[in-house]
Amino acid sequence: MKRYHIRTLGTVITILIVFTFVLSCAKNGIISRYPSDGEEIEYKQDSRIVVNIEAGNCRKVVFYNNFAYVLDSLYGMHAINLNDINEPVVEKSIRTPQPNDLCFIENKIYVSDYVQGIKIIDIEDNRNIKISGEIKHPNQTFSICSYKNYLVVTTLYTYYEKKYSDLIIYDIKNGNNPEKISEIDKLPWINDIQLNENFIYAAFDDSNNNSAGLLIIDVSDITSPALKGNIYISGFATGLAVLDNHVFLLEDTFGLKIIDVSSAEKPVLSGGLEIGNHSTDVILEDNYAYISNGYDGLKKIYLTDLKKPEIVDNIETNGFVKSLFLSDKYIFLAAGRYLTVLNKF
Repeated sequence: MKRYHIRTLGTVITILIVFTFVLSCAKNGIISRYPSDGEEIEYKQDSRIVVNIEAGNCRKVVFYNNFAYVLDSLYGMHAINLNDINEPVVEKSIRTPQPNDLCFIENKIYVSDYVQGIKIIDIEDNRNIKISGEIKHPNQTFSICSYKNYLVVTTLYTYYEKKYSDLIIYDIKNGNNPEKISEIDKLPWINDIQLNENFIYAAFDDSNNNSAGLLIIDVSDITSPALKGNIYISGFATGLAVLDNHVFLLEDTFGLKIIDVSSAEKPVLSGGLEIGNHSTDVILEDNYAYISNGYDGLKKIYLTDLKKPEIVDNIETNGFVKSLFLSDKYIFLAAGRYLTVLNKF
């Protein structure tokens, strides 16, 4: 074993002088001090935050029957028991290598994974959560959404150095064995989708033509979807929500764009609100929009006048907020390494 000795008195004196100087600087705030392992780290804690739950790298969350189902982009999906909100328990974790999105319908969680397609997870019995089916895709599986008995999936691929999405619609009446019923190929790169009675709305980024915006796809005949209209915006379209004849479209560097889709063939930009970078997810409730806003946390927007929406509340968190979910009582934020649970406001 090698041993190292201080051989001279001069070396000892030098070390003592340096140590004394560093300690003095730290006490006077000249040198930043970082917590060591095991030391309590002080972080922002709004009074409305009920609990921060460490859950890997949170990307998406849904809440059902007192369980939070959290998409962890480093692992897969975690099922967290919140019967006692102050004592959360991870009851089950399901491994998928590169998870990206999830949605919930009728006791099933559908998880999209870049390399493994769609995993269907049965949550009817939360004591026995398990994979009960899957859908394989040749391309990277990206965004998914569900409506009634249908599941919409987008895949990503490169063709002759250009990036495209295919959009595929499945009938999921038989939950563990979805049936493919239609498809549109070679659409621009789609980041988020929502299906309602007659239309699919898609936030897209067309890097092939340096553009972004909203696609409107007619699915009045679900077996034969057809592109109906579109509108372009500057920047990068990241997420959306739909209410009546308006689409609330998020743009990464600006914030909220409100688009009138009364005419599906000719959608019109009718309003908007600049709220800063990294707006990625939006949920509408009553006259409000709740928007995840990256490192700026969560924004609450008043929507009575759609031409002049206004920020009425904001909450800062301790991570990059990527998405959110609203229950009757709580707001759930996928915020970096934390699942943050807030009292609803």
